[in-house]
Amino acid sequence: MIKNRLDKIVDNTCIFVIFGGTGDLTKRKLIPAIYSLKKEKLLPENFYVLSIGRREKSLDQYRSELKNSTKEFSRYDFDENIWEELSKRIEYFKFDFIDNNDGYIQLENRLEIIEREFSTSGNRLYYLAVAPRFFSEIISKLGKYNKIGTGDFWNRVMVEKPFGSDLRSARILNEKITKVVPEKDIYRIDHYLGKEMFQNIFTVRFSNSIFEPLWNNMYIDNVQITSYESLGVENRGSYFEGSGILKDMIQNHLLQLISMIAMEPPVDFSDESIRSEKVKLLKSIYEYSEDEIEENIVRGQYGEGVINNKKVIGYRNEDRVAENSNIETFMALKLKINNFRWYGVPFYIRTGKRMNES
Repeated sequence: MIKNRLDKIVDNTCIFVIFGGTGDLTKRKLIPAIYSLKKEKLLPENFYVLSIGRREKSLDQYRSELKNSTKEFSRYDFDENIWEELSKRIEYFKFDFIDNNDGYIQLENRLEIIEREFSTSGNRLYYLAVAPRFFSEIISKLGKYNKIGTGDFWNRVMVEKPFGSDLRSARILNEKITKVVPEKDIYRIDHYLGKEMFQNIFTVRFSNSIFEPLWNNMYIDNVQITSYESLGVENRGSYFEGSGILKDMIQNHLLQLISMIAMEPPVDFSDESIRSEKVKLLKSIYEYSEDEIEENIVRGQYGEGVINNKKVIGYRNEDRVAENSNIETFMALKLKINNFRWYGVPFYIRTGKRMNES
């Protein structure tokens, strides 16, 4: 079965179109991940990357930047030969994907040339590694100017968290996207779920006869989840000003982790069954009153200090951060889960930037 899945992956050729090709996500996550797939021989032979950005860069300059970031962030030791082969299929395409509608026409022309030259079968995977406020506009223009949702080939869209800023905005965004792309071709990505720790939770819980009988309030006193970074916000000040650590880490990454740790066993391991059990778990989390918040939730913000013998600046002195910002960069909270399995077991969650260790 695994072999058949791998064969399917290898045969599934496409163009991987990245919006936000000069951003951290592309350099730290996407390209190193593609390099890893290449090393593992899991990339289709005719796979091609078209990376879109608004900055002026030559192709050699762009490939050199990606090479350096792949060396730094890849899970594997860097292999010059593998990179040389992969980099020939990475291209930089400059255009302002917000204000330049003609750029989408030029993009379509370029994609058609690549499809003919590299036999990618018309399949395209659009990855939106951009600020969430651009999601609906980019997808709307792809629907208007590009061959999305037509023909015998597939066009898929992947969007990174956060998906909206609250329930209302998430619903509006979802409605706009599904007008252009069918639900089956939309992938909402939380890259945290790809970590090995996440991948192993189900195995530890449901395939281990030692742990599952003990996984309840009769044997567990408390659950603690800590996600610390020694890094600050780096060059993401404007993004962090709109999210804070609550929206950046807790309401997506850590709630996913909590739901996987605490959910009931699903009927099967299909995505629908797992999602259903996650939703049940999230609905059982106790909702604090305003009076209870102060006793159970702490917010903080890093100041200047010393980490690893190096002096670092405070959050309010970071680039594109307000001088009087009240955005949290640290948060600790105690959650209560009101169901039969976890009643009385506190879940302690801690996450922060510029901590003493990662």
